[in-house]
Amino acid sequence: MAEQKNTFGFDVIDKDIYAVLRTFKAMDKIASEDLRKVAQEIAQEAADAIKNAASFNGRQASALASTVKVARDRVPKITIGGDQSITSSGAKAGDILMGAEFGSYRYRQFPTRSPMSPTGKGNIGYFIFPTLKMMQPAIKAKWVAGIDKIRDEWKGRAVSG
Repeated sequence: MAEQKNTFGFDVIDKDIYAVLRTFKAMDKIASEDLRKVAQEIAQEAADAIKNAASFNGRQASALASTVKVARDRVPKITIGGDQSITSSGAKAGDILMGAEFGSYRYRQFPTRSPMSPTGKGNIGYFIFPTLKMMQPAIKAKWVAGIDKIRDEWKGRAVSG
């Protein structure tokens, strides 16, 4: 598998995710496939929201919107960036991703640096992080509901099958 460079991936998950994934690994392949479908639907909603937010944040962000992709996984996963040239100057998506999201004091081609997070853990960003932060409770709730539904269906299959 070729390694993708200059890509910024987001896994919208908690620390307990590995226990859930181990449980699904013990279940049949149908359960894992069902979980992939749930995760892909959730990730698509988040990707669409990021693309929409990018369209309101300048030319670079709008250009980056074309690189927002949903990855097929058992957790909602989105990738942004990559080696594709997305600007008229030939800049690659991965090269402008962080500047477009967080801004810069040093490089004038990027927006002004975004404000610090109220928690003091870095900048808040312009379109990716704020969107995901706002959506995180809904993403988590939908994913847990999907897990519960699949678990209940699998229990029914295991008992009757």
